[in-house]
Amino acid sequence: MCAAVTEMQACQRDPQGSRLINVTSTLEVLRCLAEQETRSVFLSSSQVFDGETPEPDEAAPTCPKNEYGAQKVAVEQAIAREKLPVAVLRVTKVLAEQPVGLFKGWFEALLQGRPIQPATNMALSPVTVSDVADAAMRLGFGRRDGIWHLGSRDAIGYDEAARLMAELQDLPASLVHGQALTQAQVPEIYRHRYVTLSCRKIAKSLGLPVRPARDVLGELFSRFRRAAAVG
Repeated sequence: MCAAVTEMQACQRDPQGSRLINVTSTLEVLRCLAEQETRSVFLSSSQVFDGETPEPDEAAPTCPKNEYGAQKVAVEQAIAREKLPVAVLRVTKVLAEQPVGLFKGWFEALLQGRPIQPATNMALSPVTVSDVADAAMRLGFGRRDGIWHLGSRDAIGYDEAARLMAELQDLPASLVHGQALTQAQVPEIYRHRYVTLSCRKIAKSLGLPVRPARDVLGELFSRFRRAAAVG
Protein backbone atom coordinates (compact mmCIF):
# COMPACT_ATOMS: atom_id res chain seq x y z
CA MET A 1 0.00 0.00 0.00
CA CYS A 2 2.14 2.85 -1.29
CA ALA A 3 -0.31 5.17 -3.05
CA ALA A 4 -0.26 8.49 -1.20
CA VAL A 5 0.42 12.19 -1.28
CA THR A 6 4.11 11.89 -0.49
CA GLU A 7 5.24 15.51 -0.86
CA MET A 8 5.53 16.77 2.70
CA GLN A 9 4.94 20.40 1.73
CA ALA A 10 1.72 19.43 -0.07
CA CYS A 11 0.44 17.73 3.08
CA GLN A 12 1.32 20.78 5.13
CA ARG A 13 -0.47 23.13 2.69
CA ASP A 14 -3.61 20.99 2.46
CA PRO A 15 -3.90 18.84 5.58
CA GLN A 16 -7.57 18.06 5.05
CA GLY A 17 -7.26 17.06 1.38
CA SER A 18 -4.09 15.04 1.86
CA ARG A 19 -5.48 13.34 4.98
CA LEU A 20 -8.48 12.18 2.96
CA ILE A 21 -6.07 10.26 0.73
CA ASN A 22 -3.31 9.33 3.16
CA VAL A 23 -5.49 8.33 6.11
CA THR A 24 -9.21 7.97 5.38
CA SER A 25 -9.01 6.33 1.95
CA THR A 26 -5.93 4.28 2.83
CA LEU A 27 -7.67 2.78 5.85
CA GLU A 28 -10.78 2.06 3.79
CA VAL A 29 -8.70 0.00 1.37
CA LEU A 30 -6.82 -1.81 4.15
CA ARG A 31 -10.10 -2.65 5.90
CA CYS A 32 -11.64 -3.98 2.68
CA LEU A 33 -8.59 -6.16 2.08
CA ALA A 34 -8.74 -7.42 5.67
CA GLU A 35 -12.39 -8.39 5.21
CA GLN A 36 -11.27 -10.55 2.29
CA GLU A 37 -8.59 -12.11 4.50
CA THR A 38 -5.88 -10.45 2.43
CA ARG A 39 -2.69 -9.43 4.17
CA SER A 40 -1.17 -6.06 3.32
CA VAL A 41 2.03 -4.06 3.73
CA PHE A 42 1.64 -0.36 4.50
CA LEU A 43 4.55 1.92 3.62
CA SER A 44 5.14 4.37 6.43
CA SER A 45 8.01 6.79 7.00
CA SER A 46 10.80 7.85 9.30
CA GLN A 47 8.86 11.13 9.49
CA VAL A 48 6.79 9.56 12.29
CA PHE A 49 9.73 10.64 14.49
CA ASP A 50 11.04 14.15 15.16
CA GLY A 51 14.64 13.23 14.36
CA GLU A 52 16.01 14.13 17.77
CA THR A 53 16.81 10.53 18.84
CA PRO A 54 19.60 8.54 17.15
CA GLU A 55 18.47 5.29 15.50
CA PRO A 56 15.01 4.82 17.04
CA ASP A 57 13.77 1.25 16.90
CA GLU A 58 10.26 0.00 16.18
CA ALA A 59 9.19 0.37 19.83
CA ALA A 60 10.26 4.02 20.13
CA PRO A 61 7.40 6.48 20.72
CA THR A 62 6.31 8.39 17.63
CA CYS A 63 6.53 12.18 17.65
CA PRO A 64 6.02 13.66 14.17
CA LYS A 65 6.70 17.35 13.63
CA ASN A 66 4.95 17.73 10.27
CA GLU A 67 1.56 16.82 8.81
CA TYR A 68 2.89 14.04 6.59
CA GLY A 69 4.39 12.24 9.58
CA ALA A 70 1.22 12.77 11.61
CA GLN A 71 -0.84 11.17 8.86
CA LYS A 72 1.42 8.12 8.80
CA VAL A 73 1.08 7.82 12.57
CA ALA A 74 -2.72 8.01 12.30
CA VAL A 75 -2.75 5.03 9.93
CA GLU A 76 -0.29 3.07 12.07
CA GLN A 77 -2.42 3.64 15.16
CA ALA A 78 -5.60 2.53 13.39
CA ILE A 79 -3.90 -0.63 12.12
CA ALA A 80 -2.82 -1.51 15.66
CA ARG A 81 -6.14 -0.51 17.24
CA GLU A 82 -8.25 -2.49 14.77
CA LYS A 83 -5.79 -5.41 14.64
CA LEU A 84 -5.68 -5.31 10.85
CA PRO A 85 -3.50 -7.96 9.15
CA VAL A 86 -0.99 -5.38 7.99
CA ALA A 87 2.77 -5.07 8.25
CA VAL A 88 3.95 -1.47 8.65
CA LEU A 89 7.21 -0.78 6.83
CA ARG A 90 8.80 2.53 7.85
CA VAL A 91 11.36 3.67 5.30
CA THR A 92 13.91 6.46 5.16
CA LYS A 93 14.94 8.21 1.91
CA VAL A 94 13.86 5.99 -1.00
CA LEU A 95 15.91 6.35 -4.18
CA ALA A 96 14.79 5.45 -7.69
CA GLU A 97 16.79 2.95 -9.73
CA GLN A 98 17.75 5.63 -12.25
CA PRO A 99 18.96 9.22 -11.79
CA VAL A 100 16.09 11.59 -11.05
CA GLY A 101 15.44 14.82 -9.20
CA LEU A 102 18.13 16.47 -7.10
CA PHE A 103 20.90 13.96 -7.83
CA LYS A 104 20.28 14.07 -11.58
CA GLY A 105 20.41 17.87 -11.46
CA TRP A 106 23.73 17.77 -9.60
CA PHE A 107 25.21 15.34 -12.10
CA GLU A 108 24.13 17.35 -15.13
CA ALA A 109 25.49 20.58 -13.59
CA LEU A 110 28.88 19.04 -12.78
CA LEU A 111 29.04 17.48 -16.22
CA GLN A 112 28.59 20.94 -17.71
CA GLY A 113 31.18 22.49 -15.42
CA ARG A 114 28.66 24.39 -13.30
CA PRO A 115 28.94 24.59 -9.48
CA ILE A 116 26.38 23.00 -7.17
CA GLN A 117 25.41 23.93 -3.60
CA PRO A 118 24.32 20.83 -1.64
CA ALA A 119 23.16 21.27 1.94
CA THR A 120 25.72 21.00 4.71
CA ASN A 121 23.06 20.77 7.43
CA MET A 122 20.92 17.97 6.04
CA ALA A 123 21.66 14.25 5.75
CA LEU A 124 20.00 11.19 4.27
CA SER A 125 19.85 7.49 5.06
CA PRO A 126 19.26 6.15 1.55
CA VAL A 127 17.57 2.92 0.51
CA THR A 128 16.82 1.78 -3.03
CA VAL A 129 13.28 1.24 -4.26
CA SER A 130 14.24 -2.36 -5.14
CA ASP A 131 15.26 -3.01 -1.52
CA VAL A 132 11.94 -1.57 -0.35
CA ALA A 133 10.06 -3.82 -2.79
CA ASP A 134 12.09 -6.83 -1.63
CA ALA A 135 11.32 -6.07 2.02
CA ALA A 136 7.62 -5.56 1.29
CA MET A 137 7.39 -8.89 -0.51
CA ARG A 138 9.19 -10.73 2.27
CA LEU A 139 6.82 -9.22 4.83
CA GLY A 140 3.74 -9.98 2.75
CA PHE A 141 4.58 -13.51 1.65
CA GLY A 142 5.90 -14.25 5.12
CA ARG A 143 2.52 -13.20 6.56
CA ARG A 144 4.20 -10.80 8.96
CA ASP A 145 2.58 -7.99 10.88
CA GLY A 146 3.77 -5.31 13.29
CA ILE A 147 6.21 -2.49 12.58
CA TRP A 148 9.48 -2.81 10.65
CA HIS A 149 12.24 -0.35 9.79
CA LEU A 150 14.29 -0.14 6.60
CA GLY A 151 17.03 2.31 5.66
CA SER A 152 20.80 2.35 5.28
CA ARG A 153 23.17 1.43 8.09
CA ASP A 154 24.28 5.02 8.57
CA ALA A 155 23.70 8.54 7.25
CA ILE A 156 25.55 10.77 4.83
CA GLY A 157 25.38 14.54 4.44
CA TYR A 158 24.07 15.90 1.16
CA ASP A 159 27.34 17.73 0.59
CA GLU A 160 29.31 14.54 1.20
CA ALA A 161 26.98 12.68 -1.18
CA ALA A 162 27.69 15.28 -3.87
CA ARG A 163 31.43 14.88 -3.41
CA LEU A 164 31.03 11.09 -3.64
CA MET A 165 29.21 11.53 -6.94
CA ALA A 166 32.00 13.73 -8.27
CA GLU A 167 34.63 11.24 -7.13
CA LEU A 168 32.93 8.21 -8.69
CA GLN A 169 32.26 9.97 -11.98
CA ASP A 170 35.64 11.75 -12.27
CA LEU A 171 33.95 15.12 -12.13
CA PRO A 172 35.50 18.21 -10.47
CA ALA A 173 34.87 18.06 -6.73
CA SER A 174 36.01 21.69 -6.59
CA LEU A 175 32.60 22.61 -8.03
CA VAL A 176 30.84 21.20 -4.96
CA HIS A 177 30.19 24.24 -2.76
CA GLY A 178 28.35 23.13 0.36
CA GLN A 179 25.88 25.58 1.86
CA ALA A 180 23.78 25.54 5.01
CA LEU A 181 20.06 25.64 4.30
CA THR A 182 18.03 28.39 5.91
CA GLN A 183 14.62 28.16 7.54
CA ALA A 184 13.17 29.95 4.51
CA GLN A 185 14.64 27.37 2.13
CA VAL A 186 13.68 24.23 4.06
CA PRO A 187 11.75 24.74 7.32
CA GLU A 188 12.88 22.82 10.40
CA ILE A 189 9.72 20.70 10.40
CA TYR A 190 11.05 18.89 7.32
CA ARG A 191 14.59 18.45 8.63
CA HIS A 192 15.84 15.79 11.04
CA ARG A 193 19.03 15.93 13.07
CA TYR A 194 19.18 12.11 13.05
CA VAL A 195 17.84 10.40 9.94
CA THR A 196 18.90 6.79 10.49
CA LEU A 197 16.49 4.16 11.81
CA SER A 198 17.48 1.04 13.71
CA CYS A 199 17.05 -1.79 11.18
CA ARG A 200 18.28 -4.66 13.34
CA LYS A 201 14.85 -6.31 13.43
CA ILE A 202 14.43 -6.64 9.67
CA ALA A 203 18.05 -7.70 9.19
CA LYS A 204 17.81 -10.42 11.82
CA SER A 205 14.28 -11.68 11.14
CA LEU A 206 14.19 -11.45 7.33
CA GLY A 207 17.90 -11.63 6.50
CA LEU A 208 17.64 -8.37 4.60
CA PRO A 209 21.02 -6.68 4.13
CA VAL A 210 21.27 -3.20 5.63
CA ARG A 211 23.93 -1.45 3.58
CA PRO A 212 26.12 1.58 4.32
CA ALA A 213 24.84 4.83 2.84
CA ARG A 214 27.90 5.24 0.61
CA ASP A 215 27.32 1.79 -0.93
CA VAL A 216 23.67 2.59 -1.69
CA LEU A 217 24.58 5.92 -3.29
CA GLY A 218 27.54 4.40 -5.12
CA GLU A 219 25.21 1.91 -6.79
CA LEU A 220 22.95 4.73 -7.96
CA PHE A 221 25.75 7.06 -9.06
CA SER A 222 27.40 4.28 -11.09
CA ARG A 223 24.38 4.34 -13.42
CA PHE A 224 24.54 8.05 -14.18
CA ARG A 225 26.66 8.04 -17.32
CA ARG A 226 24.82 5.06 -18.84
CA ALA A 227 21.45 6.69 -18.15
CA ALA A 228 22.63 9.98 -19.63
CA ALA A 229 23.99 8.19 -22.71
CA VAL A 230 20.73 6.31 -23.26
CA GLY A 231 18.75 9.53 -22.79
